[in-house]
Amino acid sequence: MIIKPPSNPKKKQCILYLRLSSARQTSDGAGMSSQERRCRDYAELSGYQVAEVFKDAISGRHADRPGMNELLAFLRAEQTKPYIVVLDDITRFARDVSTHATLRDKITACGVTIESPTKEIQ
Repeated sequence: MIIKPPSNPKKKQCILYLRLSSARQTSDGAGMSSQERRCRDYAELSGYQVAEVFKDAISGRHADRPGMNELLAFLRAEQTKPYIVVLDDITRFARDVSTHATLRDKITACGVTIESPTKEIQ
């Protein structure tokens, strides 16, 4: 007798973060829908369940962005859950090392890891 696992096993929860900063990105494959598709595909292949999606349409030079601020507030409110933040590419996260480090520190301080289907995040 073969025992199948439950159809909806308890999956790890992930949060998608999407960002674009120009209209040109919509046509060159970095648009919101393209980013979301790649992140959702990655989540599915990784066995993650998408809990929330946060979006920004603003430059990645600054850490203070509406969607990022909502993401951080969500993580602080949900600190008991081990979420994974999935972003399409490191350039969608931040444009410079200082901003990247600041945001990464804020996210990991909530007990959350960051993953990407295109690059290893350190």
